[in-house]
Amino acid sequence: MGLLTPGRRESSRHLSVRLSPHASFLQGRCTTSQSSAALGFLEPKAASFLGIPKSLRRGGVGAWHRLSQVPDEWSEEVLCEGSSFESEQESVWRDYESTATWTPASCLSRPFPFAAKYLCQMTTDELIQRKEDLQRKELPAMRIRMSWGNSQEATSILTALNYFCENDDNATIHEVGMCGARFDDKEEPLLRGLKLGASPDAIICHGDGTLEVLEVKNHCPFNMNSARSGSRGGNSRNKVNKSTSLATGKYIIRDFALEARVPPQYIPQLMMEIMCVGNSINLEDPSSQAPDCQSAVMVRQTATRGAILLRLQRDEEWISETKYWLGEFKKRFVDADCMPNENFFWSDDPSSRYRKFLDMTKRLSESVTEVATIDNAGIQRQLSEKAGRAPLFLDRVE
Repeated sequence: MGLLTPGRRESSRHLSVRLSPHASFLQGRCTTSQSSAALGFLEPKAASFLGIPKSLRRGGVGAWHRLSQVPDEWSEEVLCEGSSFESEQESVWRDYESTATWTPASCLSRPFPFAAKYLCQMTTDELIQRKEDLQRKELPAMRIRMSWGNSQEATSILTALNYFCENDDNATIHEVGMCGARFDDKEEPLLRGLKLGASPDAIICHGDGTLEVLEVKNHCPFNMNSARSGSRGGNSRNKVNKSTSLATGKYIIRDFALEARVPPQYIPQLMMEIMCVGNSINLEDPSSQAPDCQSAVMVRQTATRGAILLRLQRDEEWISETKYWLGEFKKRFVDADCMPNENFFWSDDPSSRYRKFLDMTKRLSESVTEVATIDNAGIQRQLSEKAGRAPLFLDRVE
């Protein structure tokens, strides 16, 4: 597990394993990428009920294929005991660390608003080359959104690090890989032998011993649909609180109003991370059976409006229902070798168990606690366009 504190990064042995999306570790394991689909949340009727955007909806066939795969015994052993080999990702990270320069604010000659300053080593020629490479690609809208989220993930984690460490000198943020190997199908009869797993973006360890999951979401500022349709402002569905949009070439830059809620499609992800981390790690007493992780913090960060930090509390009733419906998915479709049909769990009866589960999910979405709102000036980025400084948008590289 890597330890992150302002101005310092220490490397030590991972307590869990970093996995690639296609690794054999994921065979037959229900991770957060498949949980919403397996719960039926992304089916047309359930998604409409929850208010999930059409662009995120998909059937449960992908989850069915994943969970129908037979787990690799070697992968299970590595997941439970940790990796003893040097992965390509770890090698790349060490190379990155050797070139990165963190300077504590106390060592700087001028006042600096954050605990440490990071100097990115990149030449102007490298920035121009990166822009030209992107211009040659015609990427689909969803791929662009995902690329934005991936590239901004470290900045969002830094936002959380700066906030929590400013208020707690002993707070640390840790890297973490796949969690959940401790689940035993004999102890979880509702899961019907289904294996679970979750990989949070990080884990927050507060000075008082409290452990929280950290998940970050970066809202892509590009409104591709509106720009490609030739509309300057876009349709009403793509506008956010009637915010101003500026046309820049193929795309439209839009502002996002910060929303103090966790969208329903992310509730399974956060709650499964709480569940898997809480049942895997107890820093004070490793032998304890009591869940040590009782909440998750989500950072929702924008390119122009700053960020909002939200806290979702662990809900045992919701977790129990999730285990039941994931177990039902395994029994009805995976074990029966039957591909799920459209709206496979949906019921028109508002008093049905599944509809009550959807109602509970909507309530959780609205019941989160606002931890903090960070102004855009409070987000630590490198916006200078001098040589060696990366701008926020590559379209400004000449």
